[in-house]
Amino acid sequence: MRYKILRMAFCLTVCLSSVGLVLEAQKGRPPYAVKAGKILTITKGVIQNGIVLVKNGKIEKVGKDSDIAIPAGYKVIDASQHWLLPGFVDIHSHTGGEGYGDINDMVFSLNPGLRILDTIALNTPGLKRAVAAGVTTINHIPGSGSNNGGTGVIMKTAGDDLDEVVLRFPGVLKIAQAGNPERRWSGEIGTGRMGMTWHLKELMLQIKAYHDEWEAYESGASKVKPKKNVKFEYIKEVFDGTLPAFIHVAWFQPVQTVFRMYHDELNMENAVITHGEFGGYQNAPAVSTRKVHFDCGPRLYDFWDDAFHGIITEYAGAGVKNISINTDAVGTGQEKLFLQAAMAVRLGIDDKMALEGITINGARAFGIDDRVGSIEAGKDADLVVWTGNPLDVRSHVILTMINGKIFYEVSRDGQQY
Repeated sequence: MRYKILRMAFCLTVCLSSVGLVLEAQKGRPPYAVKAGKILTITKGVIQNGIVLVKNGKIEKVGKDSDIAIPAGYKVIDASQHWLLPGFVDIHSHTGGEGYGDINDMVFSLNPGLRILDTIALNTPGLKRAVAAGVTTINHIPGSGSNNGGTGVIMKTAGDDLDEVVLRFPGVLKIAQAGNPERRWSGEIGTGRMGMTWHLKELMLQIKAYHDEWEAYESGASKVKPKKNVKFEYIKEVFDGTLPAFIHVAWFQPVQTVFRMYHDELNMENAVITHGEFGGYQNAPAVSTRKVHFDCGPRLYDFWDDAFHGIITEYAGAGVKNISINTDAVGTGQEKLFLQAAMAVRLGIDDKMALEGITINGARAFGIDDRVGSIEAGKDADLVVWTGNPLDVRSHVILTMINGKIFYEVSRDGQQY
């Protein structure tokens, strides 16, 4: 009797597994075996003549072709003459919507209740170009016309519906300190650097107070249930480390203000400095001693004091380890991420740092490295086949897979890869 029950359970498991494979295939996600001449896993080294097995939208196995048997029913993608990399990650982007006019709302300088989630569109020309260039994950954020543009969303560049595209919402709290929000002629407080620093600090203290009230209640330290404030409800996690503060900033003094205010005074270890140019690199030694992520781009060099400075090399040379590279693409331009990385190498960083800067480092900064940024078993099957080294601008993408589905593919001599 026990044997019959076990046999029935085994048969049921096999049947359910088969049904799962059929459903995935109907959604355009059959199980795949991707054979590649060179696999750059990013975190686990380089595999020559390797195979990646993909099932149910996830990476199932990674290894040498001599060590992995391809199961029956798996569709083979033969890229044995090419390179395989994880999908690229750009953590500073404005390409997730249909137009340019919906990323800034500048009546108020502080807009903690706004969310870019409400502007997302699928299959736009900008996103299609991103997919064709191997960019599979972006941080889609409001613009920098105000000090706080709202919340961003971390999303895939392609998918069948919004639920599949959105990787995490809220993704970041978007802040702009100096530069774009400065409108000194208006006479409003918060349009100059002193005023905007005061405004932003007051906002952060209000968010912290709201966070602390809920933390005390949920931990049992307080019996008083706080009144829910929708304006802060999405973003209170910026003070428990799970929601990054993504801060557009440049010039020496504002960059210094950012790490002093957010890291030193507010005790936040989840601040991300994005841009950091126009002399801001002079703060690199101080940034290197703090848990602050630096996101470089789209400007990669400065002519400052009549001297040429590679911004990313200045930060890296000072010992900053957590560095990513961005395009700051608006509508289109996401496809230039590989070129940004290639130019960063031209300016002095090594290939490893450049590739980590467009893959795993940005994912780590946002706490999504368990899903994207490298080729490892269990992660999302975001895989890109390149003709060669993506840091060689003569190379190009011939296949892009996101969540186990092929969204971009080219053919050669009538043969599909």
